[in-house]
Amino acid sequence: MENLEGIHDERAPISRRTMEDYVTPSPNTNWTSIITPTIQANNFDMKPQIIAMLQNHYQFSGLTHEDPNEHLERFLDLCATFKYNGVSDDAIRLRLFKFTLAGRAKTWLNTLPTGSIVTWEDLQKKFLSKYFSPAKTIKLRNEISQFVQESEEHLSEAWERFNGLLKRCPNHKIELWRQIKIFYNWLNINTRSMIDVVSGGSISKKTHEEVHELIEEMTTNMYQYPGERSGKKAAGVYKLESSTTLQTQLEALQKQVATLQQQSNPAVASICEICGGGHVDYECQGWTHTAIHTTLAGEIIQISHGTTQINQGIPLPDSNHYKLMCNKKRIQ
Repeated sequence: MENLEGIHDERAPISRRTMEDYVTPSPNTNWTSIITPTIQANNFDMKPQIIAMLQNHYQFSGLTHEDPNEHLERFLDLCATFKYNGVSDDAIRLRLFKFTLAGRAKTWLNTLPTGSIVTWEDLQKKFLSKYFSPAKTIKLRNEISQFVQESEEHLSEAWERFNGLLKRCPNHKIELWRQIKIFYNWLNINTRSMIDVVSGGSISKKTHEEVHELIEEMTTNMYQYPGERSGKKAAGVYKLESSTTLQTQLEALQKQVATLQQQSNPAVASICEICGGGHVDYECQGWTHTAIHTTLAGEIIQISHGTTQINQGIPLPDSNHYKLMCNKKRIQ
């Protein structure tokens, strides 16, 4: 009994806990969903300016128009500028990411199970699973498949916009050959013709890798000469320039047609009505003193030694009486 009493005396006194103590959270309780890695380096310090920059310029609220992939990309680019000896990338990213969230997105992170995120990969998966749903993937895939070159849009601008659609949906799973097919088929006829000419006639004889490289080279060259790129024009200017260009092309085409007609239809040799020779009537040598011409009114103009007279009622050159007069004149 003595030994038992001694043991009882050595025990620490049991603290008295009220009912309130059982429902009051302990001040040391960690409710965060992110478990950050321990940092051994003594020189690591997240300056307030960095946190303020994240809260002012790198915010994501979970709204429908916001792009979660773009948010992650911008955040990772910023984190890549921070380098500390003995500090891992995960340690930096997991400590800073919560400062980029606001509104519903911040509420979502705080409602995740405590300690459910221990790596950056865990955080990325949960974030994209929440804000990049399958429905959004389908929507973005449809935008890629329904791509159409806009009016007044240059090849380089269309290519940049198409690649932007692909980037917004990293899990599109559209193979490269199909990407090229979608892009090429929905360009306007002038742009397609330009690509065909540069490719040597048609892209159908080239691999999709070759076509992709060709388009990349073409767009790169166009950016090197920005003066040749067709930017947006003021209202009415494009229509006026198009009409002027069309009129110029039409006039050139008309000249080409006229030239071809002249080449295919050589001029018919003139036949003299007086002697039947290969010359016009007024050049006929059969007339020694007098030449006769017909006016538009059907009158006969008689020219003799530089004197012109209009004789009414003289028969036209196609009449027999006129030919008889011509023969008599030559005999004289």
